[in-house]
Order: sequence, then structure tokens, then C-alpha cells
Amino acid sequence: MFWLSLVPLLAVVLWLLHIWILQRHRFAKDLPCTEPYYPFIGNGLLFIGKSREIMFNAAMKPFAEYNHWFQLWLGPKLLIGTSHPDLMQSVLTHPDCLDKPFLYDFVKLEHGLFGGHYHPWKTQRKALNPSFNLRILNSFIPVFAKCTEQMMQNLESAVGESRSQTLSIFPIISKCTLEMICETTIGCDVLERPGKEKFLHNVDR
Repeated sequence: MFWLSLVPLLAVVLWLLHIWILQRHRFAKDLPCTEPYYPFIGNGLLFIGKSREIMFNAAMKPFAEYNHWFQLWLGPKLLIGTSHPDLMQSVLTHPDCLDKPFLYDFVKLEHGLFGGHYHPWKTQRKALNPSFNLRILNSFIPVFAKCTEQMMQNLESAVGESRSQTLSIFPIISKCTLEMICETTIGCDVLERPGKEKFLHNVDR
């Protein structure tokens, strides 16, 4: 009987906690919210126990559905999303939005440009700025076109050889990315040299 008497108290505490979470994020209360939404689990039912394909489609759906800002809740954690190019430009260039969100912690690359924290990232990115000027990027377009064309040929061959209904495109894309990096940074095609298979194998590892 004692435990039964605690149930109403627990329900009140949970409800107050839910109200507190919403109050903390009241700045977003007028933004459309991805459905279905439930207290505490947010939009979790879109992802829990689902295949990777279903999770990917569920994550992409609100970007196609909403023209501007929208809410996506991962449990009590609020994510604000948009696919509008002007809004994306504003966010990506705003000085208060340069630190990486918690999602980047999952990739375990906290010391690189991709997932690094703001202060070391800023120094590294500033040092690399000359490498990304428009003239240099334009000179890389033939390399990108050649590597992409080769990647498409590899994909077509893999689809023709594959007897199963699914095909992992990661090794093919990984090889294409590596070719682009090698040709644009050190000026040679590493994958044309002896031992390229071992090299690719070690990159995958």
C-alpha cells in the first residue's frame, strides 16, 4: 500500500519535470514539432528498435516537410533543424554557433577538424584557410570530376556483381574520398602504386 501511495507523487514529480524541460526550451515553443512527440522520450519512437534505413528516413523527413525551423526531440534533448539555405548560412557563420554539439562526441574524433572543440579547431581552420581559396578549389574540379566518374563506374560494377539485395557503398565512397585527398594534397594517385589494396585495408581498419 505504501508504494501505491507514492504513484500519484511520482506522477506529479514527472509532470513538473516535463514542464521544467519545456520551460527551459520555451524559446522554441512556436516552432513546429516532429510527430509523434511524447513527454520524456520526445520523438524517440521514430528511432528506437528501427532499422538504419528507417531511422535515416525518419531523420530526413522533417527536413523535407518543414521549410524553416523545426523541433526534434531525442528524449529530453532538443534539436533545432532547418534545410533553408539562408538559415543554414546564418547558423554556420554565426560566432555563437561554432562549437560542436554533443552529437559529434559519438564519432570519437575530438582532435581533428571534423569533431574538434571550438578553440583548437579555430586555430587549425585558420591555418588551413589559404588552402580553401576559390582559385585553388577551382583547380581541384577536374580531380573531383575524374574521381567521381571512377566511383560511379565502380558502383555500377558492384551492383552488377552483387547477388544480394543490399550493397555496402562505404568501401567505394571511402576509396573515392581517399583518391581525392591524395591527388589534391600531395599531387599523386596513391591508389595507382604497389600495395594499394593493403593501404585501403589499413584505412578501413
